[in-house]
Amino acid sequence: MELRAEEGIKTMRFTVIPHVHWDREWYFTQQKSTLYLLHDMDEVIDQLCQTNDLKYFLFDAQTSLIEDYLAFRPEREGQVRRLIGEGRLVTGPWYTQTDQMIIHGESIVRNLLYGTREAKAFGGCFYVGYAVDCFGQGAQMPQIYKGFGIDKVLFKRGIETSQIPFTEFEWRSDDGSQVFAYHCVDYMNFRNPSPDAEENAERLREIAEAYDSRSLSKEILLFNGFDQHPVRRDILNITAKLNEKLESAVQIGRVEEVFDRIKERHTLPRYTGELTCGETSRVHKSIYSSRADIKRANSRCENQLIRSAEPLQAIYYELTGRDERIFMTGLWKEMMKNAAHDSIGCCNSDPVNRQIMQRFSEVMDSLTEYENLTHRLIANQIPQEPFSLQVYNYLPY
Repeated sequence: MELRAEEGIKTMRFTVIPHVHWDREWYFTQQKSTLYLLHDMDEVIDQLCQTNDLKYFLFDAQTSLIEDYLAFRPEREGQVRRLIGEGRLVTGPWYTQTDQMIIHGESIVRNLLYGTREAKAFGGCFYVGYAVDCFGQGAQMPQIYKGFGIDKVLFKRGIETSQIPFTEFEWRSDDGSQVFAYHCVDYMNFRNPSPDAEENAERLREIAEAYDSRSLSKEILLFNGFDQHPVRRDILNITAKLNEKLESAVQIGRVEEVFDRIKERHTLPRYTGELTCGETSRVHKSIYSSRADIKRANSRCENQLIRSAEPLQAIYYELTGRDERIFMTGLWKEMMKNAAHDSIGCCNSDPVNRQIMQRFSEVMDSLTEYENLTHRLIANQIPQEPFSLQVYNYLPY
């Protein structure tokens, strides 16, 4: 076994990805999470500013975290924009790390729309479908990703090895849209490396063993990070010692660069369909029906936004030129907070679920009153007899 592991490790190329996975809420509330976010992002920014050798930090690919941070650290906005613009602090394409199986398809599209738009406004977007913790991957996600110019996907959950034996493959939607997909067996596989090089070398042997039969390219991502985890200030030193110990290529790098190398050098198998198998990692299918009251509230808000409030806003704009898209975006962002994989999955504590319901209640109140007011404003501009009846067609035809 030891000989096989040593042989396997020499055939592989390891790329360390400094990152953090950030749940905005889970068993803890958003308020508690925000306090730790301020502390951890302070450390990340300080580290990136103090040493140019740490070239890259992936902050979980969701721009909502940047918004949350700057709401309390406005004085650091210049630093944040500079680091994002330089490609060193990585954000987007998501607004929040969304669920893909429970929410409406339009909610997924809006999540990417706001995430990519805001990341570009900050200075740069991470064009990888980064879905390391959502509980299953929808079959139409390649089509949605390609609509945003995203042709690379990184995910953890949902693989069935009898159908997809390799960690790298071409994933297709029914319409023919195709993306490169990389299944990370464990996106926290290098979360807490030791100061001791031999201990880290042993960990790499274990990782090599796990990937040996499944990795087509022998390109292995080492994810240095964890949930709500501070930046490792010694990761450069750890990587240098590993290289010296193993006489192999262990480097800090970018996800996109690794994926580009794989795509250039290998012909990949294809797969079409959803990814919802729990063979290699739990997908928590029971969350699809947990807290049905919250699921119903989500559907009511989504349907009212998509099927009546936004079509009404388009009609009102056509009649008056009054643009309410900023208002609608604010409501969608509240929905996106609830669409995060833990939040809408309701695998949370009771205080968190109560806050989720409160957000839905606030969105529904806003939508209902917006429609009431807009109907009156339109009616006021129509010459009418003492009694009139208005009929609205919210369909696109």
